[in-house]
Amino acid sequence: MQQRWIIWHSFLFLLSDAHSVRSEKSRIPPGKHYERIGGAESGQRVPPGTSPADVQSCGDPDYVQSIAGSTMLQFAKTRKISIERSDLRNRSLLQKRQFFHSHRAQPMALEQVLSDRDSEDEVDDDVADFEDRRMLDDFVDVTKDEKQMMHMWNSFVRKQRVLADGHIPWACEAFSRLHGPIMVRTPHLIWCWRVFMVKLWNHGLLDARTMNNCNTFLEQLQI
Repeated sequence: MQQRWIIWHSFLFLLSDAHSVRSEKSRIPPGKHYERIGGAESGQRVPPGTSPADVQSCGDPDYVQSIAGSTMLQFAKTRKISIERSDLRNRSLLQKRQFFHSHRAQPMALEQVLSDRDSEDEVDDDVADFEDRRMLDDFVDVTKDEKQMMHMWNSFVRKQRVLADGHIPWACEAFSRLHGPIMVRTPHLIWCWRVFMVKLWNHGLLDARTMNNCNTFLEQLQI
């Protein structure tokens, strides 16, 4: 009884194996076949009329790399052409508009518009001096000499770009040497300058040694 059951089980196993083989063959489309490349089955479907040499060349890494390189070169050329066309279009649009300087409000030439220099940070000294004088004239409780001294100082720190607190000692000595001859001829200016240095010293922006050097230099000019 046990021997019959083993024979019957083996028969069913063979039937199921044959059925699976027929199913795999039925999945292959008509007119298609598998090629053996290099003596081994590749598992790639090859159209009729394609030689194994063509298939091997397509799978060669050098062949794939050459195709990728030519594609990137063509893409770079196309991109360069599009950028040049865009530049020409932008240039024609810029020629139709009028641009002005941000601070001076003066019209700009086309060469200035297309140049790499930015006029946003440019400073016109004449315009800045005029605006500074007009601002100081609005003060009614300040003498004429004090206004002149503050205008001289504002113009000096703007042109010399005195931006940090650590620049103040150097700026005071340089200011004394630059405008010393003018202040010597007007004693009221020297007095205003000394009062201003005292205010800087009270705020901790100027040390006593630097202030003494400035006064010594002015006294030498008076001799």
